[in-house]
Amino acid sequence: NGTRDTGFTGTVTLAETGVGAATYTNPSVAAVAGVATFSGLTVTYTATADQEAFALQAASGALTAANSSSLTADVVATQLAFSTQPAPLLAVSGDVLDFSTDPVVEARDANGTRDTGFTGTVTLAETGAGTATYANNSVAAVAGVATFSGLTVTYTATADQEAFALQASSGGLTAASSSSLTADVVATQLVFATQPTGSVSGA
Repeated sequence: NGTRDTGFTGTVTLAETGVGAATYTNPSVAAVAGVATFSGLTVTYTATADQEAFALQAASGALTAANSSSLTADVVATQLAFSTQPAPLLAVSGDVLDFSTDPVVEARDANGTRDTGFTGTVTLAETGAGTATYANNSVAAVAGVATFSGLTVTYTATADQEAFALQASSGGLTAASSSSLTADVVATQLVFATQPTGSVSGA
């Protein structure tokens, strides 16, 4: 009937009901006159998805458990990650590389869960020793996903078979690097690396 049992002194323990994982401090309290008052309670909830709902469930022995009001786990991005790698991974040095598979970058928290509230701009640049120019290398994320369309890169290498990568950055988030690409130097001309010497006519 909902009437408090003032003689109840059992221990009441709280746990979460969501699909994520949680750790607690001070989750168990002995009831006094039928009342379990939690002091210094903290919960660290690791969600499986942004805006995931969960609740605290109170249990004690054979008593019917009780659930609290619903709580919401807000995933806050701390890093970027490539969910789709660019392809192909071979570029001709100095030529425009138009990717057949454009990269996709996600904003995630430290546990790798996507922050669906993230709408920041993600920009791609190269990490190699050469130089590069781009088209369509900045995209505003939608629900934590930056999908690059029509991305091209012209990478000029300092050496044949030079390795480089695309690095995604956005504000204070930890940057992410793509799979390694290779810059292939393709000859178009001949040059004298060593000049001839000698100046005696007829010798």
